[in-house]
Amino acid sequence: MRIALKFAYNGIDFHGLSRQPNIKTIEGKIINSLLQKELIKEVKSSNIRFASRTDKGVSAIGNVLAIDLKDEINFLKEFYDEFDDIVFYGIANVNSTFNPRHAKQR
Repeated sequence: MRIALKFAYNGIDFHGLSRQPNIKTIEGKIINSLLQKELIKEVKSSNIRFASRTDKGVSAIGNVLAIDLKDEINFLKEFYDEFDDIVFYGIANVNSTFNPRHAKQR
């Protein structure tokens, strides 16, 4: 099952969106939580894609990520209180080839 999630974040304490080894990033924080909750088995098979990236200290109000989850869950409920600096506020089921970076409507 592939879903798209709309989210916002306060990037002040992060080194950007994209994962980097041993550096606090938005993507890293989201992925670590997904792995800990066992919502994804591994990063590669979950086919995670983000609509855009940000630099160190930059916040976003309408980014989108798409991910393949192994089970259907109420993602917004599961992650409502998970983060202080990331807020998920929209969700949609999408087709298996959906990539938010190339989507006409995000």
